[in-house]
Amino acid sequence: MKIAVINFSGNVGKSTVARHLLAPRLDRAEVIAIESINSDDSEKSGALRGTQFDELQEQMMMLNNVVVDVGASNVEDFISLMQRYDGSHEDFDRFIVPTVPVTKQQVDTIATLDELRDLGVPPEKIRMLFNTVDTKSDLRKAFSRLFDHHERKGGFVLNSEAVIYENPIFEKI
Repeated sequence: MKIAVINFSGNVGKSTVARHLLAPRLDRAEVIAIESINSDDSEKSGALRGTQFDELQEQMMMLNNVVVDVGASNVEDFISLMQRYDGSHEDFDRFIVPTVPVTKQQVDTIATLDELRDLGVPPEKIRMLFNTVDTKSDLRKAFSRLFDHHERKGGFVLNSEAVIYENPIFEKI
């Protein structure tokens, strides 16, 4: 299984989802970070940059299970190179797009979903993941922009059970 965790927006939990939710569930999965800057503005050592798409493809060919954590600072380069490498989106089995209830992140999430659709990624390969959701909130209300977008344009799988609820443990990891 080859999964890309992607969103134009930062602070939606891409790295946490990639490292602590997805990779442990795949047999001997490697996590490949496509990032130059962490959320704390420090350099991320050992990570590829979005411009190193050819190197990523080489690494992916040698791995059965991989989770590619595409950081917000490199997502535009990553998508631009996927456009140039015709059909390269087909190397991925899934695109996981985590988002949070904050308006800015939801707007960026919609842009990410539209960009993946425009690349030709089939809707069934694009999966929304609602992250840091308050257990008391109404999911449809908290993410109304995404539900409305899905009803108007489709292009991705929206499952109201694909939710990670708020938990104090996230601050520790």
